[in-house]
Amino acid sequence: MKGEYNGAQSHILKDNPYAIYSPCAAHSLNLCGVDSAECCTKAITFFGVVQKCYNVFSSSPQRWEILKKNISGSLHGLSNTRWSARIDAVKPFVNNLPGLQNALEDVKQLNLTAESRRDIEGIVKYINKFECIVMASIWFKVLCIINERNVVLQARNSTIDVEVINLESLIADLQLIRNNWNTILQECKIVASGLKNTSSELQVSRKRKRVKVFSKNIFKNNEEEYSVIAGINNRFVAIKKLNDIFSFLWQFVAWSEERIQDTAANFVKKYDTDVSQELITEMIHLKHIYKENFTTNCSPYELLNEITSKNLDTLFPNVCVALRIFCTLPVSVASAERSFSVLARIKNFQPLLFFTIESFRVRTLCLESGLARQLDFKEITRLLCFGRLKQKAKL
Repeated sequence: MKGEYNGAQSHILKDNPYAIYSPCAAHSLNLCGVDSAECCTKAITFFGVVQKCYNVFSSSPQRWEILKKNISGSLHGLSNTRWSARIDAVKPFVNNLPGLQNALEDVKQLNLTAESRRDIEGIVKYINKFECIVMASIWFKVLCIINERNVVLQARNSTIDVEVINLESLIADLQLIRNNWNTILQECKIVASGLKNTSSELQVSRKRKRVKVFSKNIFKNNEEEYSVIAGINNRFVAIKKLNDIFSFLWQFVAWSEERIQDTAANFVKKYDTDVSQELITEMIHLKHIYKENFTTNCSPYELLNEITSKNLDTLFPNVCVALRIFCTLPVSVASAERSFSVLARIKNFQPLLFFTIESFRVRTLCLESGLARQLDFKEITRLLCFGRLKQKAKL
């Protein structure tokens, strides 16, 4: 999608140079987690054990009953498409390690195939390692804070300035986890002391590896390049640049007039077909009357609404155009993709039922749940019943 030479972005910009590339926040956060996990063999092993544990118990009702007796709740499988949803799989695994140990020991007493017994022994061996507790603690903390930002960005219908603020706080939280390694290690030792057959020391396996000679600078910053923090910084460069282009529209109150004039002039050069040179004068005028007429610290969306509600859009037409461009830039397209997924399920489900246009329309209401909550379902039911009676009368 974001390829500069042969991606969808480059092809669209060839046809329309005024198009704006805004990467989806949800997908970018997911890809940061994927890249960070795939570059670490310990993380690959950890997530593989989480999925294998779910497969072992979910493959048999008898095993699932044993699991329910030993833990409160249930396990979940990993999601390949919604990577941030892995918190749903990791959370019950982390919170129920003692119960999982007991459940696996009970499952061993069943009549198992050689493959199932081998899988269970491998899971038990890994869970009894101190490495498992350390990986579970770290990834649980990382996934929680990533998922929190992901949910907030999708729930708020936020603009890009809100996305940038949330990403900056996310990076700060991730940096805090990195800096508190000793505290996390002590917490893991306390947890390990309460588990049976689990060591409280981190054992590092040493294997002889064939050394390959590369250029000195190729892998100089390998750890920094593939960390979660570096991944977020690399993937959100486009968002930060985009935010910097439009930021003068709501941060002008604290800026000098010279800085406003320079930034607005650069914006006019970039979007010369949408706004005119009058934008510079309008921004200076807006700065002079802002304190007396507007709420302090307005967001871009709030500022646009206040200008319109106060009938000032005729005084600041270019400012309104620039704000509308910014406010319509999507932060995430995850909700739109979920709508298409629901529509596909509805279309596949229809052949199994008596197909009518009314039933299809009712089922498609789930695509827009916000609008559906505002409907009067008594009136819809009355119209549906009236339509069916009318069809029977014709027959």
